[in-house]
Amino acid sequence: MTKNRSIPRITFFYDKFTDDFVVSAQQDYQLPQDFRFQRSGPGAAVVGRMIRAGFWLYGCYYSRLKLHVRFANQQVLRPYRHQGIYLYANHTQPKGDAFTPFQLLKTRPFAAIVSPANLGIPVVGKLLPAGGALPIPTDLHQFRQFEQAVQASIPAKKSVLIYPEGHVWPYYTGIRPLPLAAFHYPVKTPAPVFTLTTTYQDRGSGKKPRETVFVDGPLLVPTTGSRKERQTILRDAVAAQMERRSRANDIEYYRYLPREPEGDEAK
Repeated sequence: MTKNRSIPRITFFYDKFTDDFVVSAQQDYQLPQDFRFQRSGPGAAVVGRMIRAGFWLYGCYYSRLKLHVRFANQQVLRPYRHQGIYLYANHTQPKGDAFTPFQLLKTRPFAAIVSPANLGIPVVGKLLPAGGALPIPTDLHQFRQFEQAVQASIPAKKSVLIYPEGHVWPYYTGIRPLPLAAFHYPVKTPAPVFTLTTTYQDRGSGKKPRETVFVDGPLLVPTTGSRKERQTILRDAVAAQMERRSRANDIEYYRYLPREPEGDEAK
């Protein structure tokens, strides 16, 4: 009997768009006090390239064959291969999103802003910072070094990958509200901005959907107005582009519904 593809595999109920549906054993991982946010020198460059090549190779199996990922319109990045850019992406795969920059950029250097929980993953987590991961600090005293590392990435001709939605919502087909704070980097250190929008398409009965990642841009950073006004204009442009591409979703593998208020709150 053919499975009804209109029925989602799992339904999640959320209270707010910042709810976290993916909890790992490394969720409370704390960065060491002496963590290095910037790595320089020829040795670091060689090691980083080797690690990125390894992750790219594994991603060819995991992303392409297991998650059935394909990139669309990625040719828009070609003129910008040798300069710093920003990439804003929706966050819908707990493991798959970690391989997105390696599959898209291959061995080119990048800085991906990630949760520190990723560094707690056995073996792999230790390699991520050398490959390009920039974990969000768990200690306020580390934020200055973190910010300096992000800002230094653009003049160093790196791509800066940001998941502004924060928490992962597996297979979510909408675009959650994007926080304004995630857009202060391009305003402070301007560079072309691109969007990566992950969408899902039906592959047939009993199979996980195909994943199509649309690459769009460049969006130019506004040069007039206050800092907050420029961030708002850029945020709205990124959100609008992602929402346009999200129309390519044709299946709800997982469904997300707002939780109904209980008791007096429902009145």
